[in-house]
Amino acid sequence: MPYAIPTAAQLAKQWEGVHDGFPNTLNLRMRRALSWIERAEKEADDPDAAFIFYWIAFNAAYAKDKPHASDQPERDLFNDYCHTLLGLDAGRVIYDAL
Repeated sequence: MPYAIPTAAQLAKQWEGVHDGFPNTLNLRMRRALSWIERAEKEADDPDAAFIFYWIAFNAAYAKDKPHASDQPERDLFNDYCHTLLGLDAGRVIYDAL
């Protein structure tokens, strides 16, 4: 049975149930990511625009607040985030999609 991709509204509802214990910076990034996912969902007739909005959402989710630009290269942040996601992907949903 294929995995059903949750909508922005479904993701927002899930996030509302768990966000209380997280730092404000993470909550802000998740709100931004969810709003970009919602925007991407409106682009049913323009897959290129949807891809761009999903990519912005992805960047909003994995970005970290860095006090200095030289602390960690962007590529390392991206790789760390992807490794974390795949490590949490017990059902291999993301792995299989890739």
